[in-house]
Amino acid sequence: MNVTVNPKTGTAPPQLSQGTLFQGSPSDPSFYFYGGTTTWANASFPGFREPDSPTYSLWEYDVSTQAWSQYDISMRVPYRPSSGAHAEAPDQSLAFYLNGEINNGSSAEIGLPAGVSTFLTGMVVINTTDHTAKNISTAGVTGRSPRARAQMQYMSGIGEKGILVLLGGSSKTVGDYDTTDLLDDFSYMYGGRDAGSRYFDEIWVLSLPSFTWTQVFSGTSPRFGHTCHLVGNRTLLTVGGVVSIKQKSGQPDTDVGPCDWETKGLGVMDLTDIIWGSLYDAHAPAYGVPGQVIATIGGSPEGHANLTTPVSGFADDGLASLFGVKTLQKAHNPDKGHPLKAAVIAAPICVVVALLAFGGLIWWWWTKHRAGRDRTAEERPYYEKSEEPDVPREQVLSK
Repeated sequence: MNVTVNPKTGTAPPQLSQGTLFQGSPSDPSFYFYGGTTTWANASFPGFREPDSPTYSLWEYDVSTQAWSQYDISMRVPYRPSSGAHAEAPDQSLAFYLNGEINNGSSAEIGLPAGVSTFLTGMVVINTTDHTAKNISTAGVTGRSPRARAQMQYMSGIGEKGILVLLGGSSKTVGDYDTTDLLDDFSYMYGGRDAGSRYFDEIWVLSLPSFTWTQVFSGTSPRFGHTCHLVGNRTLLTVGGVVSIKQKSGQPDTDVGPCDWETKGLGVMDLTDIIWGSLYDAHAPAYGVPGQVIATIGGSPEGHANLTTPVSGFADDGLASLFGVKTLQKAHNPDKGHPLKAAVIAAPICVVVALLAFGGLIWWWWTKHRAGRDRTAEERPYYEKSEEPDVPREQVLSK
């Protein structure tokens, strides 16, 4: 795809990383790019551009006309965030972006030194039909510790308008988490790293509504910084990723071999059989619950789990009601016949579980729960020294 300018303004779309793409509604011929930051590791590349103004942080690409458009949502969202948790409700033409950070690559107006990130609170809700946005307070979820590199999933079949499930993240710039589309009452979590730079080659499945974790795969080729995508009926497609923090920062790493088993940065897995391969089967049968998960929560490949509430019961009446439980229960419920829906997630299981238990970051949210409001004192930028190595701008430009 050629990068063309906006025909109305003559402005080219920005060159950014750690932003996100939204698909829009099913009838929308466009996709949308929001957020992101300029990486100074690319300063020697031909055509490199320094950070732009954050005024136009939302861009649209119309596939039918092959034209870009840009939208000013700075009255509601003054910063261009990166590394935030994101999800989308295409059936409602809504896109969500929670917290994140800004740094010296976010815009020309931000005078932050290399290696220092400003964490942001609030959740941006974008209407992809009229291209408007509002900023909802998340003080009740993250308090004064906004999060970066978490992941979020939209599940449409729960509650009146669906829920958002928030996984992992950190108030320091460590850990990487990536997500994709929905399949069942299960979330698949693959790979990642933790705060101690331990790297993982594991796949875990989170089962809802029992909130039960089951490990279904363990290997010897860790990966993080990738994205995961649900393709067809039951295929996980992983794209990109690295095996060390040096690689992510654009630096050579002599401790890591040059070979990558994921040919051209792509990995393919059958989500039912839990088998890695190199070919995509467009005619694969319908998704079935993996045997390891059935052994944990009961049921069959079609669903019908026996374990449908947390072992110790729900701790919140509102959360219980979303899953059809009218009163708090301590015992297992008979199966209610929930329809199949799943998510595929990339993240280190160790840090995720710890953070979920500590911070309550399995987060349910009604999309109509709160109206947008001005930022409170808790929603002011929060500064934190990044623990990831960065290439100072001056060092790169002097090479």
